[in-house]
Amino acid sequence: MKRTQRTVTLTVVGLASLWLAACNTQTTGDAARDPFLAYVQAFGIPSSTSTDTGTATAGTGTTTDGTLSAATFRRNITLTLTNAHATAEVRTRFIAWVELGSVRSGQEQDALLADGYVQTARPLEIGSAFTLPVGTFIYSGDRTPFPREIALGRAGATAGTAGNDPTAEFEFITPDAILIYSQPPVSCDSVAFEFIENGSVPLGPATSGGGRKTLAQVNVYQCDPLRPGLFYRATGGAIQANEFQEGASIAFTFSPAPTGTAFATVTIGR
Repeated sequence: MKRTQRTVTLTVVGLASLWLAACNTQTTGDAARDPFLAYVQAFGIPSSTSTDTGTATAGTGTTTDGTLSAATFRRNITLTLTNAHATAEVRTRFIAWVELGSVRSGQEQDALLADGYVQTARPLEIGSAFTLPVGTFIYSGDRTPFPREIALGRAGATAGTAGNDPTAEFEFITPDAILIYSQPPVSCDSVAFEFIENGSVPLGPATSGGGRKTLAQVNVYQCDPLRPGLFYRATGGAIQANEFQEGASIAFTFSPAPTGTAFATVTIGR
């Protein structure tokens, strides 16, 4: 039984000031109707560049007659998180974002906002791995910029309440990056997710019976240099293991026994 994006519990992780500051970027008149214009008036156009080539490959979905629709920005991806552990729950969180430089028009920005993305009004540091600048679009689904905490029930558990379902599924506009993590990453020893048994995290080394699993134990995460997460690939050429294309299906499976050294396996359908 799959749980939709609306039933996942949100937790406040100290970003309340980010949301309050975002409210202060609003202006009146035409700018209030066009969030892109409101941002430009408040902050100007940033100097950052985008990996988006602006071509149909990096494009925006199609209309009923098969032509590209610029207002839709990109097609949706599907993100599925599954707990394969029969005796432990999983807790983690995720954040997905689109850089302002990837957005080409107010219409594209409106499409992101309508899908549940919100804009930052202050830089957001995610450990030492990422600093998201002002204007970054963060996926929330519920009009708040807080990273989501995910609680997955034991494999085979009876679905019906938020804490029992072993699978969570999200569908949203293809972002520039997705990060599944528990601790803000400062190294690959930072915690990526936790197994919870009888309400607590089992003690022990992450490589065996311990309940805290590290970023290094997600099979596709990059550690040297530190760049955990998955990243949008707009151009052609060989796709790396930590990259996805527009409209991809992405699955994380959290397992009690490792595959090699990994307790979380990522599968990307292209």
